[in-house]
Amino acid sequence: MKRKKVMSMVFTLVMVLTLAVPAFAVVENGLSVFQATATTMLPIINVDISKTQSPILLNPYKFAVADEEDKTPSEIQGSVIAVKNMTQTDLRVSAAVTGSVSGGVSFSTMPLTSTVTAKKAFVYGVFTVQEGNDPIDDPGYNSAAANQVVVKASTVNKKNVARLPAASEREPNYLSFSVFGNCTSSPKIAWTAEDTLSVAVAYSFRMVPIGS
Repeated sequence: MKRKKVMSMVFTLVMVLTLAVPAFAVVENGLSVFQATATTMLPIINVDISKTQSPILLNPYKFAVADEEDKTPSEIQGSVIAVKNMTQTDLRVSAAVTGSVSGGVSFSTMPLTSTVTAKKAFVYGVFTVQEGNDPIDDPGYNSAAANQVVVKASTVNKKNVARLPAASEREPNYLSFSVFGNCTSSPKIAWTAEDTLSVAVAYSFRMVPIGS
């Protein structure tokens, strides 16, 4: 199995067993008796992460972002971290997402309105299956979406965030993760460089039997 150990992503690999049965004949009392020996074949979950960390930009005052003049500034903007999948069967993916904060900021579990004056950040992560390793556009928060998770200062376990189709080293696909949201735009206490947050994601992969 090809994989990389990473700080922020953990893989739990669940193997599915299949049988390969060679057969041969022996002669007993003048009769041919066929015997078969079963051996176990372990399928391989073949995933790779080329980047294990990605910056998250908090931009509560919506300043223009360098090198992105044509893009409307986002209050919370994160680059994509992508898992490259080369497994020959479909994979069902679950995730455990954990947030942490420092400084004077805290997480909100709901999108923030202009009336909020406490220094808060509403952050949600989005999992997207893609053929290439491309940026993700903000889809808008949907509490019912299976591929979205609200980030909290505790671990949120989310089952079946994605199903990765069967792939190969020549034709891989990707599970991309990025964060979006908003933060308090007019807090009583101004934002400072000490107000930071981070998001850690631990993945688990489960093989899907062919035909399921």
